[in-house]
Amino acid sequence: YEHQLAPLRQAVPETFAEDAHLFTPPVGVRSGPGVTISWSLTSAPTRVALEILDSAGAVLRTFEPDTAKPDTAAAARAGGGRRGGETFIPKAAGLSRVVWDLRAQGITPFPGMIFWGAATGGPTVPPGRYAVRLTADGRRLTTPVVVTRNPYLPEVTDADMAAQYAFSKRVRDKANEANLAVIAIRRVKDQMANRLAK
Repeated sequence: YEHQLAPLRQAVPETFAEDAHLFTPPVGVRSGPGVTISWSLTSAPTRVALEILDSAGAVLRTFEPDTAKPDTAAAARAGGGRRGGETFIPKAAGLSRVVWDLRAQGITPFPGMIFWGAATGGPTVPPGRYAVRLTADGRRLTTPVVVTRNPYLPEVTDADMAAQYAFSKRVRDKANEANLAVIAIRRVKDQMANRLAK
């Protein structure tokens, strides 16, 4: 419940008088349930995005609103039924939240993907200091977020987790290359079919 109480614990009258406020999330525990990130906006934004940054300021993960049309939403979320499906953020006024599963950006899916014991989730980040950045209609807010090691797994070293993360990123990048090639091939085939039909 601590993840859901962060906005309540940090709320003061001035908080909700601001056009936008990003609450500092609680500490995340690797191999835990994730971190709930909360923010409030006085009006619904035209554009909004939430990013997770590493200690050097590089973007590890981006959350955006769902822009898929209702009739194509299921196809756009290929892999969404398994761990690693896309997570979207609300595009609304008031208090909003999203749960970051402590993973970096996942593999780009495409409609009709077949999974054999795999998913599209990105690599789990190692313990360390990160940042959350909210951008809403040009307003940009940043707050720190800390990920700690799981105390129930003392045999796993920080070096092990860093090596696992580095390897997982390489695997994700190679899988992305393959998936983006499939997407590009399909796009070219659709364009050719359209031209031939005309």
